[in-house]
Amino acid sequence: MIYRKGELPRMGTAFAPAACGELVEGVIGDQAFLVSCPINLYSRAKVCLYPKGTCTKPVESEDAWPKARQAVDAALKAWQKDVWEAILEIESSIPQGKGMASSTADIGAALAATALALGRVPDPVEITQLAVGIEPTDSTLFPQLTIFDHVEGSVHNTIGKPPPLQVMVFDWGGQIKSDDWYSSDSPWLALLKQQSPLAVQALELLRDGVRLGDGHVFAQGATLSALLHQSILYKPHLSDVARYARERGALGVTIAHSGTVAGLVFPPICRSTIAKVAEAISREFPMIEYLGTYGIIGGGICW
Repeated sequence: MIYRKGELPRMGTAFAPAACGELVEGVIGDQAFLVSCPINLYSRAKVCLYPKGTCTKPVESEDAWPKARQAVDAALKAWQKDVWEAILEIESSIPQGKGMASSTADIGAALAATALALGRVPDPVEITQLAVGIEPTDSTLFPQLTIFDHVEGSVHNTIGKPPPLQVMVFDWGGQIKSDDWYSSDSPWLALLKQQSPLAVQALELLRDGVRLGDGHVFAQGATLSALLHQSILYKPHLSDVARYARERGALGVTIAHSGTVAGLVFPPICRSTIAKVAEAISREFPMIEYLGTYGIIGGGICW
């Protein structure tokens, strides 16, 4: 990189969380919605800003994170009339193409880092609106569990903080490019509308679980939504895995509605118990891969 002599960058660093899919997803009337399942696994973004014409970007940075790069450019145009150019770096161990909100985490962290570099306090509503302009976005960027229209970004209603819970993440394999179940020409839209009353029921169970601080009720809502979605994106043996896990203390299951992972929801348990349960599940169901156990969090950007 080559910089103008004496020029100091304006820098910002921020983190955004991954998700184990969605706790609930569906439609209410004609409104698409989801409630993501944020977990304590993060993407880190660093943004360095220079006045235009004062830096040479490394070639490898141009294509490494194209959507996050696009988001940074959009933020600079919106916030500073495009007088800056940015160098973006991202570090993340979030698996891609699995439904774990890796793209939302990269984009959200990059937008927050850009805001900080400009001396702005990152606003989750503003950042999420910019993110939706890049691609459909998870609700993980809000600091609490949030009902969110991930397609248009027009609805964001806060539910609250989840009860203390952990999620044991398993991967059914492969990669799935997030499908648009909700477009007017989608073959799944009629089924989603038909399922709407049960999606509402799942959402109300989730709300009750948060309000009461009851992990059992919370997990019931997630499980209902997960099993409902089997008719749209089928995960083989999901019911068997969930049943086997319940016999070992699990409260329910949550899935990536447009991804390959599912999570088994547990109350807080010690590491040795986690290891034993994960080993037993992996042995009983060798077709799925254990990715780790994480805490379920409210979500939100941090810096």
